[in-house]
Amino acid sequence: MIVTRRRAVLALKTLLAGVVVGGVAWHLGKLLADNPVPSGTLSPNYGCLAAAGLLYLGCHTIWGTFFYQLLRKQGSTVGWVPVIRAYFLSQAGKYVPGKAWVLLLRVVILRRTGLTTTAIAVAGIYETLTSMAAGAIIGALLLPWSGLVFADGSLQRYAIFGIAALPVGAILLNRLAMRVARRFRGPNQALIPKPPFWLLVRGLLQASVGWLMLGASLHLTVIGLSDAELPLTADSAAGLVVANAIAYISGFVAIILPGGLGVREELLQRMLSVQLRPTMGDSATGFAVVTAFALRLVWTLFEIAFSLLLWWLGRVRSPAVAEPRLVEATHVL
Repeated sequence: MIVTRRRAVLALKTLLAGVVVGGVAWHLGKLLADNPVPSGTLSPNYGCLAAAGLLYLGCHTIWGTFFYQLLRKQGSTVGWVPVIRAYFLSQAGKYVPGKAWVLLLRVVILRRTGLTTTAIAVAGIYETLTSMAAGAIIGALLLPWSGLVFADGSLQRYAIFGIAALPVGAILLNRLAMRVARRFRGPNQALIPKPPFWLLVRGLLQASVGWLMLGASLHLTVIGLSDAELPLTADSAAGLVVANAIAYISGFVAIILPGGLGVREELLQRMLSVQLRPTMGDSATGFAVVTAFALRLVWTLFEIAFSLLLWWLGRVRSPAVAEPRLVEATHVL
């Protein structure tokens, strides 16, 4: 009965995600039809696009390193490479409706190293919320450069601030993480120590560097799709960083959507179209739509390729150890 109920919930989430993503895709397609990109505007520079993908991997390597540091603080002796490998492999879980699969896959992969489910789960929660909190803080501070314009008292204005504030619960990280720890730990297992405040501050700073890298990745995608002069100034850099941060976090908050697909692109194209209008004129909206989906494509391709490489290297180095099957994750629940 429980398994049937879980399958029904998963099916419902998948259906809702499909409906929402389909609606957003239809809307963006209509925008592109109403604002076509003029012939000759798109001029792909694959070197820039490749650099954008590498910056994305660099960002997540920094975030994964904070996950490693949290595990080390709990007494883990697992090396950096296995932890980073588990971090990237677990990213496949974000394409399943709901956000829990990323955490579950990390537990399944790293539990073979001797780490407890509690340690992995709590470190994963700290890492995720700290990374999102850093992006939310950046988004709130740089909101005037986003290109979003709201009427006074607009509900959308408060919604954006609300979305930005959701992950900014750094002071609640201990309480939330310990609640999850109590759920996962065994009856005779001691509660793991809380990460010190200085480590969380360090994590926020590391995550902020990652967000700057994602902003640079967006800039390289923009110039990698067009041969128009798009100079990088302090204002434009701030705009790209905040546009990416707001769009990314909004996708994260949209729990039922796999990888925030649709929501992220909708918000990103809206902000980009405003920021690019001074240099691209009427073609800015169509170009922003193409850029939003191109960014998703570049990031996904590089993430999949790098994850497959890490998976293959792990198999080569330890051929006698069988990879954990994904179905094991259902038992973690």
